[in-house]
Amino acid sequence: GRGGGGGGSIIGSLSPEERQKFFAMSPDEKRAFIAKRRGAAAQAAGGGQQRPSGGRAGGGQRGGGGGSIVGSLSPEERQKFFAMSPEEKRAFITKRRSGGN
Repeated sequence: GRGGGGGGSIIGSLSPEERQKFFAMSPDEKRAFIAKRRGAAAQAAGGGQQRPSGGRAGGGQRGGGGGSIVGSLSPEERQKFFAMSPEEKRAFITKRRSGGN
């Protein structure tokens, strides 16, 4: 049904504070935020049939955008992360991936 669009239902579900943060984000941050929300919603809605952890558990380490790393951050760390420039984010993820904190 309504899953295709530009993340409107996700924004509608935010608290006023979250919405304010969202509208202060850069376009890239907004995209990442929506993708993260959409992933969480898909996991919740799937009720376990999709088992996203099954296929992607090791895959996140190899290539992608570091989503599993961001997902493991505390709320404070995540806030700092999303305030970083793209270069800082890349360096942060690379450092996390190699095991340094």
